[in-house]
Amino acid sequence: MNYKIFNENCEVLISSLGAEIKSFQVNDKEFMHDSNKKYWGRSAPYLFPNIGTIKDGFVEIDGENYKFSKHGFLRDTEMEVIKQENNFISFSLKSNSTTLQIFPYEFELIIDYLLENQTLTARIFVKNLGNKAMYFNFGLHPAFKVPWNESEKFEDYKIKFPKPVTANLPTVLLDSGLIDWKQTYQKMENVSILKLNHEDYSNDALCIDPYPGSPIELVSPSKESIVLNAPQFKTLGIWTPYPTEAPFICLEPWCGCADSPETNHHYLNKKDLIKLNAHEIWINTYQIKINC
Repeated sequence: MNYKIFNENCEVLISSLGAEIKSFQVNDKEFMHDSNKKYWGRSAPYLFPNIGTIKDGFVEIDGENYKFSKHGFLRDTEMEVIKQENNFISFSLKSNSTTLQIFPYEFELIIDYLLENQTLTARIFVKNLGNKAMYFNFGLHPAFKVPWNESEKFEDYKIKFPKPVTANLPTVLLDSGLIDWKQTYQKMENVSILKLNHEDYSNDALCIDPYPGSPIELVSPSKESIVLNAPQFKTLGIWTPYPTEAPFICLEPWCGCADSPETNHHYLNKKDLIKLNAHEIWINTYQIKINC
């Protein structure tokens, strides 16, 4: 079910399925991908408790094997609305018999949204309800509509980084979806502005590590922009489907990523795992601001 929060100029739709943002309109103009399955049937899923492809589809935790699906189970799980006001909504998911079969940790995950002016602020709380340490990855996957003006095209847009980026981008193995950090796909040298070009994604996502900082800005030729401020992440993925020329670009802050080819399946060896000791809480906040 989709829930609406709003103010004088903006309307945001959020699904109870994974608390996924489905629409963000400012003055009746849409800025999110419409989940058209011709291109990609999602709009802004959360990636939890893992990100990307898991080698052979399983991990080993405390000597037991668990099947992990690509990007985790949250995006396909119904969450409960625990509070709603005109410009605020809060969703909750507690571990249960179903989640414990695929992820052996007791937790509560809360996602809040607050809409102020043309800024949507999301707060994420992961609470370890168990008596042992809990480990997880967490990522964002918002797909922003491009172009958002009829007179413009995809290639007219650009991504602005807060500081110049120099990084060796790893190779995504197209046959498996694994990421080979030892094999460089592309080098970025002192890049402050990345112009959009479908060909750049012919080998799947661009994976920038370390994270290039915040805010990251998607800018149209008319100087309208979407500003993503998500400072607490380790890696940035940038993706659009290829060879289909899809009308969106994903800016994906991650804590973690897909497995590497040499993984031994041991869960605790995964990249950028977040550790919560018994009864600890992990809090992360990010914002999407529309300048138009």
